Amino acid sequence: MRGVLQSLNENAGAIQAIATAALLLITGWYARLTYRLVKVQEAVHRERTAELRSVVLTIRQGLLQLPSDTATAAAKMRDAAIWDDDDLPTLRALASWFSSDAGDHAARALAPLRWLGTQAREAKRAGFNWEGFPWSKYREELAIAQYHVVAIWGAVTAGRVT
Repeated sequence: MRGVLQSLNENAGAIQAIATAALLLITGWYARLTYRLVKVQEAVHRERTAELRSVVLTIRQGLLQLPSDTATAAAKMRDAAIWDDDDLPTLRALASWFSSDAGDHAARALAPLRWLGTQAREAKRAGFNWEGFPWSKYREELAIAQYHVVAIWGAVTAGRVT
């Protein structure tokens, strides 16, 4: 045992140099791995943000095409490009991923967007009865949906992540 300790003491400088070199290699490997992970994470962030922008833009354009008054309602409603119901869970998931604020706005927009989409699809049917259309609820749901979708759009285009 004494011989081993004496050998270690005699070669302490070499052992320390080898250990330092090994730690340097391990640190370099971890730094490279971290760099690669950051690049992958940045690519995923760009892809998800682009997808979120696309979904929000589709919904936003659909909302802008909906009528705001009764005079042009029939023609505007028929021509409006309405979002798919499948876009709504995607909006919620991506907005929540993007930021808690955007996720909150998406959660608050879902019910009005579903209701508006249903009403718009019904109104596109031939012979739709406009007499019983719930205009006051429509205006309220449209205002709520527009507010929250515009808020999400603002956060995404400004790149604000909270």
